[in-house]
Amino acid sequence: MAYPHLVQVAWHAVEKLVGDWSNNPHFWEHEIDIQAELRSRLATLYSILGFETVIATEKEARASTKVFTYRYSRVACEPSVTYKFSDRKIYRAMPDVVVWDDLKDPNVTPEHWPILWACEIKYMGAGKNDWDIEKLG
Repeated sequence: MAYPHLVQVAWHAVEKLVGDWSNNPHFWEHEIDIQAELRSRLATLYSILGFETVIATEKEARASTKVFTYRYSRVACEPSVTYKFSDRKIYRAMPDVVVWDDLKDPNVTPEHWPILWACEIKYMGAGKNDWDIEKLG
């Protein structure tokens, strides 16, 4: 996997979006608009680089001999992922934008996919929230 390069691409996309937003802050009225914009930019950049998909497989439920291969977008908005909080309990989190890493085991379910890069966006009126820091950790 092109780990460092894909992470650098993500950070450059964020820097560019922040610059674009500072020049025209009324273009994106809500946090979801920023999420969608960032997801679109990342998906486009990864597509140009040839890293737009993550490949997963799934066995047919009735006939365990047949295996299907699926291609998923490498970038997602608010996917449901499981993670272990500092209290050692398992929770579900939905980071705003996620870039999936390649799967070592293509049979793993999406909520357990490895995350290469994730982003939590704080928009108007957002206050300090340790929950976001914890789940991104």
